[in-house]
Amino acid sequence: EFIIVSPPAKLVQVAALEGTLPRKLSESHRRLLLTWNGLNLEVVRLLGAPPVREGVDPIPKWQRVIPPRHSLWIAIGTDPAGFLYAEDEDGSVWSIDHDGGAETRLAFSLDEFIGVYIFGTRAAEFGGDSWRDDLVTYGVLPTA
Repeated sequence: EFIIVSPPAKLVQVAALEGTLPRKLSESHRRLLLTWNGLNLEVVRLLGAPPVREGVDPIPKWQRVIPPRHSLWIAIGTDPAGFLYAEDEDGSVWSIDHDGGAETRLAFSLDEFIGVYIFGTRAAEFGGDSWRDDLVTYGVLPTA
């Protein structure tokens, strides 16, 4: 079920956020915040620049969970299973497992993570068959 979309961030929000982060946001991340300042969906929660709509988490809440050895990574999302998603300084998106801390590169860019992994051809791998089926139902993905 598609739940909460936070209104687009303003440039001043993004600038204030960047002042609290270890580096500037990637252009893809900046565009995302200026379009959707956070999403809370069934299978993923994309973080926003404060202030965000109730039900959407701000980036700083999760930034403190980034492992110290990855000081330039920026938190971009979480999921109900407890994974944290982060963008590294080269733009790749990683999952960090809350249980054991295992890190896995999921995509080489935020655009790939969103367009292919969450809402595209790898949607079933990310959110399961029911997530992929929901995307087909809502017209995000074509029928198989």
